[in-house]
Order: sequence, then structure tokens, then C-alpha cells
Amino acid sequence: KETKVELVDPKTPLPTTDKTGTTNVPVKVTYPDGSSTVVQVPVVVTDTDATANTPAVDPVEEPYGTGKEKTKEAVKKAVTVPDFKPKKDGDKPTVAITSDDKDIPDGTKPGTYHVKVKVTYPDNTTDEVTVDVTIKNKQSDTFEPKVTPVVKPFGKQVTSDDVTGNVTVPNWSKDSKEQPKIELNEPNTKLPDGKTPGNSTVKVKVTYPDGTTDIVDVPVTISDKQSELYPPKADNLEKDNGQKPSDDEIIGKVSVPTWPTNETNKPTYSIAEGDKSKIPTGDKAGKFEVPVTVTYPDGSTTVINVPVTIKAPTPKPQVVTVPKGVEPKPEDSIANKDKFPNGTKFEWDNNGKPDTSKEGNSVKGKVKITIPGSDTPQEVEVTVNVVDPSASEVNVPQGKDLPEAKDVIKDSHDTSKFHNGTTFEWKPEDKPDTNNPGAKNGKIIVTLPGQSPVEVPVTVNVLPKPEANVVNVKVGDNLPDASKGIANKDKFPEGTTFEWKKDAAPKTDKPGTT
Repeated sequence: KETKVELVDPKTPLPTTDKTGTTNVPVKVTYPDGSSTVVQVPVVVTDTDATANTPAVDPVEEPYGTGKEKTKEAVKKAVTVPDFKPKKDGDKPTVAITSDDKDIPDGTKPGTYHVKVKVTYPDNTTDEVTVDVTIKNKQSDTFEPKVTPVVKPFGKQVTSDDVTGNVTVPNWSKDSKEQPKIELNEPNTKLPDGKTPGNSTVKVKVTYPDGTTDIVDVPVTISDKQSELYPPKADNLEKDNGQKPSDDEIIGKVSVPTWPTNETNKPTYSIAEGDKSKIPTGDKAGKFEVPVTVTYPDGSTTVINVPVTIKAPTPKPQVVTVPKGVEPKPEDSIANKDKFPNGTKFEWDNNGKPDTSKEGNSVKGKVKITIPGSDTPQEVEVTVNVVDPSASEVNVPQGKDLPEAKDVIKDSHDTSKFHNGTTFEWKPEDKPDTNNPGAKNGKIIVTLPGQSPVEVPVTVNVLPKPEANVVNVKVGDNLPDASKGIANKDKFPEGTTFEWKKDAAPKTDKPGTT
């Protein structure tokens, strides 16, 4: 007899593989002698390779002109499974491109392409990912060669190195392993032999590592003029704000670096009378250019611009007065704003805008000043006064002129509120007419220096002409209250006083009419 192995209960369902974990299954073992035992057989369900791992995908960038096969290899290398743990030696995922071949870039059209890749694991499970492939622009479209003219003295042969050495690619990294190749466009180009003065051009070809090219013209001059053979150089001149540069300071920034040291006669420098108006006064910051004429011993001349920089001044804060609710202009708080260079930005700093919702003096603010070309703004603490112009009621006799507008506005003579230069005027279309009695509405325009006008409403009471009333008094009695002599006294505003004129009060010592 043989040993028999069977499930304890054939009807017991076996573990499924839809969940990971360990499940014990009871198994009965019957030996040839008839004895038996029951053992627990562990069934272990583990993750598939695809479930347990996540592929990593790097984007691919290829130069213009990269062929399909090279791009395919780059795509495959861009997909890895960094945390893959092989169950046995030699196990590793494989990577295959599943996109159609027509969807793989051939390097002739710049842009970004999406290539599908399938990762197959040793257990035959798979993951699908997409690799972004970018074909860069032509290097000839990205970079621009710089050409410096070649100037050779009469009698000197121009060499190919003279020409190609004056062509550079400014933005190309010098540390790059691959550099553009610069050569004559036609290797057998006939170059000027230096025996004939004049100008010509030579074509130079720049070939980039991606195979694209630029062709540029290099101007070549065979010259017998010292002004062309020995070009001048100008350094920048800096002056503090308020300082005007002198002619000598400007001229001192010009030199001819290549002038032969053994020449006893040297170039001279001057500023033409017509160019002296271009010398900055120093009152306003900014960058300026002053032409300087260089005269060589052979009589030839050239003109070079000397860059002059007038530094920005230290900002000087000044108190500004604004009407209530009006946001002041930040530049108005800087007394010397006109001395800053053109393009300077004046703005309120974050959380530095003054609160003008309430009347009061010494409201604080912070102005941020950004000078062109500077990444570091200056911050200046400033003070703003806030005024709320108002007017009292005005009483004007019928037919009389209105008072001066300034005299109607409260505190108008207080220069801490209304600075010198503030104007007050009746608004013409709202100026009350005093020909007829009654309460009239008018407006006064108050204009603070540098601010928009503010209209202040005013109530004008036009008082009627007093009408005399007959007052009867017994001989020898005191005069009654003067108001008894005004028939229309009730037409006057409350608080109006009436009194007899001292030197013209009627006397009651004799009967009669006065």
C-alpha cells in the first residue's frame, strides 16, 4: 500500500487568489499501516509583480536630427522599475515599445511626442506607461552667431583664422563637450591679399552638433586709416546725483588699447561743441551717452559714445495732504522724485498703503521705489495728513456779495491742514444767488496741491432786508427792545440780535416822530 494524501473535507472550498495572504488547508495523510494524521498546509498568495511594482518614467530630450533607432533606445532606457526584487537569479522586467513605428519621432520635426511602452515582469504580468519624447528645436534656430568685422592694415594678407576667429556663438556653453564648428563656407574662398584698400565680405559657415547650420557674412576691411586700424574703447563714467561730469572726466574714459607703444604721436580726444549739450547736468539720475571724437595722427577720425551713469539720489520723504477717502499717489510723498531716472516705479509697499478713511495728521505709509535695472527696491517711511473739508452755515444780507470761499471752510487758515497752494473757490454753477431771501445750497471747490478737487456743500442763508415797524413810546419812557422796531424779525434766523444804534437811538424826552 502507498501513503494516501487527501483533503480532510473534499467539500471545503480552497483559498482564492484574489487577495494576498496565508490560508491553512487541513490535509489528511494515511500511511500504509492504516494509521493517519491531519496536517495544516499553508497556501500563500502573494502580489503579482505588476501589483507590487511601479515603473519610473523619465522624459526624453533629443537634439534635432536624432534618428528613430537612437530615440527608441533612449525611450527604453527611460523606463525602469527601481524597487523590483527578483524571486530568483536572472529575473528582471523587460521593456518594449508598443506605439506604432510611425508615431516614433524621426528627429526632423521639433515638438513633444508620446510613446507607449509595456513593462513585462517575470510572472508575465504587465504595466503600461507613456514616455514623453521632446525633439529640440534646430540649434541653428536657437542660437545666433555674432560677427565682429575684420580690419587689416594695408599690405597685410587676410587669413582664414582672421575671418573665422571673428565669429562666435555667444550663448553656447564653453563647458559643452560638443562645440559648433566654424569654417569658411567655401574652403577655397579667395581672401583679400591686403594690396587693395576697401571693403568686402566673406561667408562663414557655423555647423552645430545637431547638423544644422548658419551662414553669416563677415565684413573685411583693408584700411590705410588709423581710425579703422586702431578702434577706440570707452569705459563707463559714474557720478553721484547732483554732480555734473566735466569734459575731462568724460574724455578720460576713452582710450585706444591697441595703439602701438613705440608711436610718439598719439590720438587726441575732444567733445564737439554740438555734442556738449548731451553732457548730463547731474540733476536727474539715469544712463546717458556723450559722443567723443578721436583724432588720429594721420588725420582720420572716429566717434565713440562714452556711457555716463548718474546715480539715483537718496529719497527724501515729504508730508502730503489728501482729502478723506482719497488714496495719495506714492510718488507725491517723495520730494526729489524728479531726480530719479525715467522708468522708476513708485508704489505703496505691501501693507504700507496709508489709511485715509479718517481725518487726522501723521498717517504712516511706506513707499517702495524700484529703479530700472535694479532688483532691490528702496523702502521709505512717509507721512500723510488726511483732511475732511467742511463748511459752516453762512448768513448773507439780501443783495450783498458772498464771503470769500476760503473764509467759509473750517480751519482753512490752518496750514498744517491746508498747505500753502491750496485753492478755495465757489463752484460757478452752484454759487448761491443773494438777490432773494431764503436758505440756498452752494458748493465750494477745495483743491489741495497735487490732488483732485473736492466739492464741499455749503448752506447760505440770505437774510431779508429789515422792514421798519412803528414803535409808540410815552414821553420820558425807555426805548423798547430794538426787535420791536423790525416788522419782519421772524424772517431772520434764530439767534439774530437787534439793537439800537448808539449814536442814532431816538430820544423820548419830547413828543414827536423820529
